[in-house]
Amino acid sequence: MRNTATSRSPRPIGVDIGSRCVKLAQLRRSRHGSSVVAACVPLPDGDPGREAIIAAIQSALRAGDFSGRRAVAAAPHELIDYRNMRMPRLTGAALVAAVHENLASHLDVLPDAYTSQIFDAGDVWEDDEPRREVVAMAVSHDGLFPFLDAIEAAGLVPAAVDTAPGAGLRGMHAADESDDESPTARFLLDVGYSATTMAIVCGTSVRFVRKLALGLVTLDDDTAGALSVSRSQAALVRDTLAGRTNEEWPLAGTEHEAAVLSVRAAAGRLAKQMASEIQKSGQYYAVTFRTGRPVEGTVVGGGSTERWLVDSLKKETGVAFAAIESSPWTMHPSTPAASTAPGVLAAAVGLARYGERVTRRVA
Repeated sequence: MRNTATSRSPRPIGVDIGSRCVKLAQLRRSRHGSSVVAACVPLPDGDPGREAIIAAIQSALRAGDFSGRRAVAAAPHELIDYRNMRMPRLTGAALVAAVHENLASHLDVLPDAYTSQIFDAGDVWEDDEPRREVVAMAVSHDGLFPFLDAIEAAGLVPAAVDTAPGAGLRGMHAADESDDESPTARFLLDVGYSATTMAIVCGTSVRFVRKLALGLVTLDDDTAGALSVSRSQAALVRDTLAGRTNEEWPLAGTEHEAAVLSVRAAAGRLAKQMASEIQKSGQYYAVTFRTGRPVEGTVVGGGSTERWLVDSLKKETGVAFAAIESSPWTMHPSTPAASTAPGVLAAAVGLARYGERVTRRVA
């Protein structure tokens, strides 16, 4: 995709479209340092259509003091096929081209029918032979082009498409302007409403990715069943208990303590479901890279604001999971207060930093 940047262009606007809200973020640099302009606009319940997404993006653009209209967007979770692949020891363009061709046989499609990216995870050994481990990601053009059309219809100019793991990693490191390659591996969980993207990262390198069909909707459905309420009511209870809304107690006739117990229990069960995949992925990483399993983790996305979920993940996995609780970046004065939750904004901020690190684009 053509890059429309010039030396005087504003930084791109990161566009993170989730199941429940649209997040935009843009970096501002001045002689006083860097700041972030951001906005978060909720989407209608259920499966929001094209027009609802366009309206939410336009509302977010009006809410924040954004400059320019060049954008970097995260491809929707449901459109992406992730695969860890073992390749010959190629580098540079030869490696990315080989991966792109290899994906065609796995997906049973023509190479020009999809767009792909890779994360180069480094050298590994297989049957005593050196190989190259990569995380390959493919998005069908049949799904990608309508997604980009909606962003253009909202008034933005898509300059690039990224994925959640790379964006989340850059957002997590947003306060770190160095390129220090820390040897410590850690889990990076982007817990959204409908699904979760789990990655294992090491410094600024993404080494493993897996999609989980588990998200906060799983927690809400569990809570709804326990309290005999609707999913939307369960979500409102969760938001109320977490202090994310100023609404009055939403469930007349249901005691506060009963709701607390139900939400906490549902968070524990969701963490237990996630724990199985986390532990298997940690084992794969340890065997592949001949090292120990990651013992630390960071939670971003909507799940980063769910204290009981983060605590339960620590208990169920033995991994020291933590959410981004204090903002590693300075918020621009124009940013609405409701848009400043650092874990929720991490991917959008990472998208705004696209090109600085982590990913290599494939045609």
